[in-house]
Amino acid sequence: MHPVTHCERTAHELKIPPEELRRRNFYETSRKDHFQRTHYGQALKYCNLEEVWDALIEKAEFHKRTEAVREFNGKNRWRERGIAAIPLKFGMGFHPNTRVLWADVELYLPRLS
Repeated sequence: MHPVTHCERTAHELKIPPEELRRRNFYETSRKDHFQRTHYGQALKYCNLEEVWDALIEKAEFHKRTEAVREFNGKNRWRERGIAAIPLKFGMGFHPNTRVLWADVELYLPRLS
């Protein structure tokens, strides 16, 4: 089963929105005296994922759009809309053997029409 499916299913069982479950599983915000490491051992000394996520959710008016999707789906039996906010994690960054630095950022913000 795909990890996104697991997350959706678990959130449903816990009766919380999938986006909230995803947020709860983020790396913690770094502080001077405390930071986490990835499973590769990379120190996340400048991690502010929660703040960035919250800002994106707000700027995209995600909660307002989610309510619009619910309203539309409640009024339409044969057509349905969906909405999701899914963070992605890739094993990218500095690799000491190749001395290559790489990052990839993708944002998909389709319009509801």
